[in-house]
Amino acid sequence: MKEIAGVRVVRLESPEGASQVCGNCGGFTLIRTVYPDIPDEAVQLYGSRAIFMDGNVTGEREYLYKGVAFTKEGVEGEYSPVFKVHAREPLPPPALVVSPTPAEFRLEFSYTSAFEGKLLGYNIYRREKRDDAMPLRPLNPSPFTGGAFLDRGMDRRFTYIYSVRGVMLLPSGEMMESLPSKEVEAVLQDED
Repeated sequence: MKEIAGVRVVRLESPEGASQVCGNCGGFTLIRTVYPDIPDEAVQLYGSRAIFMDGNVTGEREYLYKGVAFTKEGVEGEYSPVFKVHAREPLPPPALVVSPTPAEFRLEFSYTSAFEGKLLGYNIYRREKRDDAMPLRPLNPSPFTGGAFLDRGMDRRFTYIYSVRGVMLLPSGEMMESLPSKEVEAVLQDED
């Protein structure tokens, strides 16, 4: 991303009943320009990857996304392949309880949903209290399948805030995260 000044992300609401992804369709609208060198509280950077949430969608519709990088001189590269997303009504959040000890935090979570599908596990999110926003990337690289997670190696000088999301496999084959649990603050207990 050294030579890239930014990336423009565009979106198109997919025509009703369209079975093909149309990368050359007109009507794409700019939804965000990401500048790697300019802080933006809505965008989180992880190395060369930028993550942001598109909260301007409605349930039960399909959206097409693509992006294009550009240089400081305004020269655009090729557009990325089109990515198709089916927006759905959100899944309810899981329950979360955090129990601190002198050495670790024990997170316990449970999930009950009336939605059809299979619970694949949970995505676990953590931030320090002094941070502005919960990371958009979970601690775990794939859904955590247990009902309790031990978070070790924490600094007792800080207050940590946790949240989890259930990850469901829907009957359509799509994977979907639930709404986040309530955020829970925790500090390590003092040693006796």
